[in-house]
Amino acid sequence: MPKVSVIINVLNGETTLAEAIESALAQTSTDFELLIWDDASHDGSAQVVASYGDPRIRYHTRALPR
Repeated sequence: MPKVSVIINVLNGETTLAEAIESALAQTSTDFELLIWDDASHDGSAQVVASYGDPRIRYHTRALPR
């Protein structure tokens, strides 16, 4: 289990999400998980997260009601 959990909440944050992820990944401590909670974005936020192959990143999204 990681020592630290970093949580990034995002809603249509495609333009700034990569910068936030890069900032978390650049920390000197490596014993962490990066949880990204997407509140049903309509932009390319999911694709930004998918472009990272780091196993510490875990992506969750809220399903839109039908």
